[in-house]
Amino acid sequence: MPRILVVDDESRYCKILSLMLQPEHYEVVTATEGKTAARLLEEQDFDLILSDLFMEPFSGPDLLRHRNRVSPETPFIALTAFGSIPSAVELIKEGAFDYLTKPFQEEYLLAAVRNALKVRALAEENRNLKELLKESLGAAEFIGESRPVKMLLNRVQTVAPTDYTVLLLGETGTGKDLIARLIHRLGTTKEGPFVKINCAAIPSNLLESELFGHEKGAFTGAVARVKGKFQLAQGGTLFLDEISELDLSLQAKTLQAIEDKRFYPLGSSREVAVGCRILASSNRTLKELVEQGKFRPDLLHRLMAFPVHIPALRERQEDIPLLSTHFLNVFGAEIGRPDLHLNDEAHELLAAYPWPGNVRELMNVLRSAALLNREGVVGVEALSAYPFIWGEEEREEAPTPPAGPSPLPTLAEAERDLIRRALDQAMGNKTQAAKMLGISRSHLRYRMILQNLT
Repeated sequence: MPRILVVDDESRYCKILSLMLQPEHYEVVTATEGKTAARLLEEQDFDLILSDLFMEPFSGPDLLRHRNRVSPETPFIALTAFGSIPSAVELIKEGAFDYLTKPFQEEYLLAAVRNALKVRALAEENRNLKELLKESLGAAEFIGESRPVKMLLNRVQTVAPTDYTVLLLGETGTGKDLIARLIHRLGTTKEGPFVKINCAAIPSNLLESELFGHEKGAFTGAVARVKGKFQLAQGGTLFLDEISELDLSLQAKTLQAIEDKRFYPLGSSREVAVGCRILASSNRTLKELVEQGKFRPDLLHRLMAFPVHIPALRERQEDIPLLSTHFLNVFGAEIGRPDLHLNDEAHELLAAYPWPGNVRELMNVLRSAALLNREGVVGVEALSAYPFIWGEEEREEAPTPPAGPSPLPTLAEAERDLIRRALDQAMGNKTQAAKMLGISRSHLRYRMILQNLT
């Protein structure tokens, strides 16, 4: 419910405005003095200010300037019985949203209020969209057709329409952010904002303020009241990325906010109520952190209401061609080569590599390799700058062999001979040969490509 601060030194106008606004399901707080309104603005959150101009000793313009310092995002509508074009222009220059002359018709007032609240909502949405664009990895959806991905998406579609807290588990680079956004888009809070905070990217001494907000003067440098991520996510979704990095004291406050839907901003004696869906993620094993005393078991139990595991790229290697095609389409469009594609040899090399950095690593490799294309084709030579794909030993300059016969083969020769012997004993069956060598089939394919045994 939007909260509106009504300010007028005539109490009858405060009552009239309250009677007009309350049937529209607005919460109205009134003040008959400018200084009282200024104090309320410092202590509480409002979505709109309706203020008379000619008040003594703290006037409407004084209140507008005070709002510019402590809550500049809150729209300000001026009301006066002595309207003039010069005064209206001056107020607009100072940041007022609108200017109404008394006596005003109810429909005009309500239209101005609706417009102001709509502009505020759009500004908030615009900020969230800018964050989304900044964080985007170039993919608007989770791409894949493998069995693990189908199982993942089925689980997401099951939980998205509920209000369950969801814990996303998976290695770095697997796409936890994309799955969180997908749950938001499919959920009941999709009309609200999607707010993300990376708990690992913010120093612990600043993280409490980022999460819960702070009051003016709460610490050195706190020159104005600031909303935290919990408040900014009101009516939407809050994504606590890498929640394992919260220290124990913040874990306790976060648990209370999730369970009670209320908390105290930093430096405030007034509780704030919140209503948002909670999603969290971790690339670490939270049960191990609990055993080490680094993570609260009660918070883990609260988050585990519905865990979702996101498979590593090596667990869904059949999706690599699909992902590669998608990324090359994106990067090709960026450099003016919409026809960009991998040749067969490059496809095979990428499919065999285990990708410890998952989809993010694949994306970064292809982003750079795209620039080395030859007439629209990205081949193995475009990937030659990446020793983590080829193997460090293949990139190093071969040492000068000692003079005379050597009793030992080189490591590369020994590996090549071992792979050949395993393939011979398995009668060419790569799966059986990999088992004999104690490695996965994909790792065997990868080593065979490096040894030119394909």
